[in-house]
This record gives sequence, structure tokens and C-alpha cells, in this order.
Amino acid sequence: MLLHYLALHYLPPLNPSTINTAAARTSVLEHETSAAAGGHGGVATSDSTTSYSAVAATTSTAGEIFEYEFVVTVKYVRREIRALTDRDRETFFNAVSVLQRVPSAVGRALYGDKYYSKDFFNRMHLYYGGARDCDHWHAGAGFVTAHVAITLMYEQALQAVNPSIALPYWDVTIEGTYYDWNDFRTSSVFSDDWFGDAAPGNTARTLTQGRFAYVPVMTDAREYSAQYNSYGLLRSAWNNDRNPFLTRHDHQLGMMNNKKPSGCRRYRDAYVAEDWMKLTEAFNGGAHGNIHGLLGGTWSPEADEYAAVTPYIIAQKIMWRENAIECPESCTFDQGWKDCQCQCSESLMEGRTAAEVSTALRVAFLTA
Repeated sequence: MLLHYLALHYLPPLNPSTINTAAARTSVLEHETSAAAGGHGGVATSDSTTSYSAVAATTSTAGEIFEYEFVVTVKYVRREIRALTDRDRETFFNAVSVLQRVPSAVGRALYGDKYYSKDFFNRMHLYYGGARDCDHWHAGAGFVTAHVAITLMYEQALQAVNPSIALPYWDVTIEGTYYDWNDFRTSSVFSDDWFGDAAPGNTARTLTQGRFAYVPVMTDAREYSAQYNSYGLLRSAWNNDRNPFLTRHDHQLGMMNNKKPSGCRRYRDAYVAEDWMKLTEAFNGGAHGNIHGLLGGTWSPEADEYAAVTPYIIAQKIMWRENAIECPESCTFDQGWKDCQCQCSESLMEGRTAAEVSTALRVAFLTA
């Protein structure tokens, strides 16, 4: 183990055959036992490091026993999700499950001030990505820095649950390079004991097995958030899905999404950008953008009727921001989609079809 090696490495150059590391091993075991139980085990955490208190003993050739106490600082290292050991990956997913189901107030009492629930992070993303005046996190220079910041906060929340965690990342270029559009969802990333099915085969489009089965979306969110949909769910105002669970879909309005995650070329385009705005646009667009549609999907009870609008499906949020559509203030769960759908503004429509309005807003869509 790393701590064992460092404990031996920093001892004075005495006879190696007489070194006794029992105390150091005890220190490590106590830390691991406490961490597994959700405690800190005497570990002091900071933004990027963890410090371990270690004790090691050694015996000189003269029979004298010396004991040394010192601090070893270990940096957190983020790795691709497939590069983790089974134990580290399981530890990560277990902490994710805690954030999914333990509210912030309860979690902060249990784990400390850096704990926040998934609802907190969803609300933060809605506030800055789903505001009506503009998309502060995706439509400008703030895309990279904002997502770096929220990722760090999420990592620290996981570390509050278990300080041994370093947030892994998913390298989508692996699926973009070694898979095609019709088989990338068979990747190990979407196995039940990892992130779960990328395209659940049920009408609710909800995962029903694995660790991400029935992950709840906050209901009655009006008291918690300024952003919510007509059913009071913690979703974008223009997303009037009443399903109170995590959803995924591989279609766009009834049409199979025949794209796959971005490959290396899209990231190369970002890295060769000549200025910050071009780099941000490249990361937000070609490199990262299509993963939402690939996994989240889009559907409508009248998919065939609206299939012609598919190229401009993202324009729905643009239309909402441009005050071209309005969504009901409140709907009950027993109200169907026809009674709780966003409607185009009569003053803007002026007898035009939805497709014509979408075309008229294409400039806003392309520049968003």
C-alpha cells in the first residue's frame, strides 16, 4: 500500500530487516475501517489533498526502539471510470446513491458542510442554465469555468460521504471511436451495476433495474426552487414531463437518434482554438453538446405530427426564452399532456404553424 511504502521510505537508513511497521499498518487499518463506515478516521481533508497521520517503529542493530510520527499528504487523482479498481468504482457509486436520496439538510448533519444532495446540484444547474433571460452556463464564455466549479463541488460532496473518493470521468471518445451509433449503448458504462440502461424499453422511459433504477426527481419543488415545470417537478420550465423519475430515451420525437458520442476530432477542434470563446464554443457544441440528446432523448404523444420540427427541437427552450411559448403555471398529476402543454403565444403565432415559428426563430437557435 502507498502509506506502507512511504512509512518505510521516510525512516532513517537503519537495517531494513529489522523494521517493524505494525503501528503504521494499524493506522491504515483504522482509517480504512472508519472510512468504510462513513467517518473520517482522523483524516483531514482539503480541496485537493488528504493528510494521513502515520506512526512507524524501527529497531536499530543495537536493539534500541525508535518511534516516528509524521504526516503523509496524498493528492486526489481523477481517473477514467473504466480505469478504477472494482472497489474504488463501487465506493464511488455508493456515494452517488447517497447524494441521490439523502437531502442536503440531513446529509450536512451527517457528513459535514460540504455535503449537498443531487437536488441541490440540479437546482444550481437550472438556475444558471435554465433562467429565462439567458443560458448563463452554456451560451457564452462561462461554460468551461462553470462546469469545472460545479464538478469540484460535486466531488467534495462525494468526499464528505467517503474521503477516499476522487471523482472519475467518462471518456466519451472511447464510445465515439470504437462503437457505432447503433451499438454504443452496449458499452460497459451502461451496465446495470454502473450507470444503467441508456434506453429503457418501457413507455415510462425509466430505469427499472440496477443502481439507477427509479432515481427520484424532486416533486413539489415550488418551495425549494424558482425553476420547476408545470407539474412542480425540479425540471426546466419547458420540459413538462410528469414522470417523477430519471428518464432516458434513444429517440427524438419518434425518430431513432442515429448519432453517437463525439470522438477525438471534436476535442482536437477545441484544443487548437485560437481564443477562449472559440475554445468554449467548441467544447460546448461539438465536443459535449450531443450527449444530452443521445441519452435524454425527446418525445411527444404526437411525435409523428411534429416530426418535421425535429431539426429545431432545441428551439423549444429558445422559444420559451423569447416569450414565444408559455407553459401552465400549475398542473396536477392526473392531468394529461393535452391539458398541461406549453402553448405558443397568440401574438407571435398570428396564424402561423409551429414549424413556421421554429423557422422564424432559427437565428436565435443557432446563436444560443
